[in-house]
Amino acid sequence: MFLLPFASYLIAEHIGVSGILAAVAAGMTITRSGVMRRAPLAMRLRANSTWAMLEFVFNGMVFLLLGLQLPGILESSLAAAEADPNVETWMLFTDIVLIYAALMLVRFGWLWTMKKFSLRFFEEETDGVRQLDVA
Repeated sequence: MFLLPFASYLIAEHIGVSGILAAVAAGMTITRSGVMRRAPLAMRLRANSTWAMLEFVFNGMVFLLLGLQLPGILESSLAAAEADPNVETWMLFTDIVLIYAALMLVRFGWLWTMKKFSLRFFEEETDGVRQLDVA
């Protein structure tokens, strides 16, 4: 089961479709199939710790690659801004700050909405005591 997303990636790339989407779909299929719920406890514990370690390593690799790409992106953006007389460097930085602020507002709004949604639909009050129903 561990190799299924990799195999689906290779097969999808071979036939000319998106390998990334195929790997994601394979991972979601494994999760939805419930195969791991029927596995022995020792296997589930090993799988969970392995996935946690791989997730940590891959997240670290993504941030490392992003950090390696960032100086080149910044350098080429500044060079393009200096070459174009219609673009001011301060406009680029202003755009970055505005986009960042908009993303933070969207994130805050989403989290606030989801908190209100979860409180409204997943909790019941019983004699002034909150109770979470888990089915």
